[in-house]
Amino acid sequence: MDLTVSGGAPFNTGDVIGYRLGRTLVSLGTVIDIAEDLVTVLSESGGNLPPEGSQLQIVELEPLISLDLQIKLINDILSGNVRSPAVDLVIDGYELEPLRPIQSDGKMYSVDGGFELDEYQREVVEQILALRDGELLLVVGPPGTGKTRVIQKAAYLLATRGEKVLITSHTNRAVDNALEKLPLEMAVRVGRPEKVLPEIRRYMLGAKVRERGGEQLAELEENIKKLRNERRKYLEHIKYIRGSGNQPARSERLKRFKEELRKVSRELKELYRERNELLRSISESLVAEARVIGSTLVKSQLDPLDRISFDTVLIDESSQASVTLALLGMLKARKWVLIGDPKQLLPIFKVLKNEKAQEELSAFVYLCRKYPKRVLWLRLHYRSNSQIIRFAAREVYGNEIQPHPSCDNIALKLAEPPRIEPLRPDMPVVFLHVQGSEERQKKSLLNRKEAEVCHRLVAELRRCGVPESEVGVITPFRAQRDLLLEKVRGSEVDTVDAFQGREKEAVIFSVTATSPSSLRFASNPNRLNVALTRPRSKLVVVGNARSIIEAGRQDKQLLVYRFLLYAYELNAIYNWESMSWMTTRRVTKQPTQ
Repeated sequence: MDLTVSGGAPFNTGDVIGYRLGRTLVSLGTVIDIAEDLVTVLSESGGNLPPEGSQLQIVELEPLISLDLQIKLINDILSGNVRSPAVDLVIDGYELEPLRPIQSDGKMYSVDGGFELDEYQREVVEQILALRDGELLLVVGPPGTGKTRVIQKAAYLLATRGEKVLITSHTNRAVDNALEKLPLEMAVRVGRPEKVLPEIRRYMLGAKVRERGGEQLAELEENIKKLRNERRKYLEHIKYIRGSGNQPARSERLKRFKEELRKVSRELKELYRERNELLRSISESLVAEARVIGSTLVKSQLDPLDRISFDTVLIDESSQASVTLALLGMLKARKWVLIGDPKQLLPIFKVLKNEKAQEELSAFVYLCRKYPKRVLWLRLHYRSNSQIIRFAAREVYGNEIQPHPSCDNIALKLAEPPRIEPLRPDMPVVFLHVQGSEERQKKSLLNRKEAEVCHRLVAELRRCGVPESEVGVITPFRAQRDLLLEKVRGSEVDTVDAFQGREKEAVIFSVTATSPSSLRFASNPNRLNVALTRPRSKLVVVGNARSIIEAGRQDKQLLVYRFLLYAYELNAIYNWESMSWMTTRRVTKQPTQ
């Protein structure tokens, strides 16, 4: 089926689309090609097709399909319609031996050859290569420990020995990052990345289909274009004749034009059929030939991957995937590798307020507790300055990770000396005390004083030569994000949840909260850990130190309070009101009225 889209198609090859029919969404099928304003959709059933010439409001259906697929999977498991070792492993559980010791072959390098894998990364890759059918490996990958390099290397080595590998995640970004360094001829990307990197476009199935279709496809599309123009002219002639009276000569011309129109329409339909068959044939060949395929967990269950099986599946960011969502990917393969971090964001279930219950619904957390002998850690951090990562290493990860010595040399590069003291490059971590207070806006919070300070900090970083794309402003609250977006232009501003898996040269974190209850929300260990581990060289936490210390007196394990103490250890607490560095004694002193 072909759709003519006005204003350009807002979707890409591999998207599952439908249209609105009143309050109902009706599935049309999977986009298999886009050429200018013509979108070709592969429909599995002709029953949902609207009449030719209909005007439709097209929407992407993946968010709804995700829920439908998981509900269907649950029903199939309950009714016994799914027979799979993956289901046995996840739902029922069976005995898995501890990981077998492996004799290392020596040095191992990243796929691009530019980085030597450390002992922990090498052990993970070797254990992946040693997996047998029905076996599971769980890899804890804290921020900056090189999990993407590990995924790339494992996929490359598995593929070179003849295996078919699926790299998947609940997010497009994680899949794109893992594919980026793989040889172009080895890998295919199915679906639509939210922000396609230039390097990733070459891997897209649609791009590869067009390249292989070559002259044959180009000739078909040129003929289709000519016939479409011819058909449009006949339609215009018929419309003109119908509006100019009912004279016999005109009736004869109308009859002749209608006959020509039917003839052109038949030829056009045949060309569409021929082109669509070619596109589908090439697409199926490419998917069958590819040694490594990247897609989201949902797309792995849809055309053209729904009938494809894999030897090994690598599921990244599986801490954020629910058990049923991860199982969709696991069903595709005989061996399973899940990479995640139980100390970062977990799946969000709005009906659940209990954090422990949410943990149990994370595929990674659930399987780590079920199979603790199948867990490996990546333990060396490379991304951030040592002072930045040391807090999370100690307070969140219990010293299970440590910065690589090279992290000591990571520093913010400025073209001009900063006029705002806390932005000095030799101070990687700063807590900036602001005497602001939270304001409730509907169900969220904002803090006007903190927003103004964040604006000043971003402006100064830009003046000092830091690219705006390398500055991020993060907050736990949507209302504060919206206020910051009004003030901060160019640099990325968002909630913590939107920043997982991201990194920036400099990050400004607006605590926003000042009351004990809202500070507890802002101090959620998973959420705060994500926020504080995004920067490479500069972290500025903006908050009300007095409010945090007051809350810390009630709960000494409050993580934002622990961070304030850490900043004190570093002599890195700065008072915005007096424009001076301060000690905890001065922080706790009540302000004069």
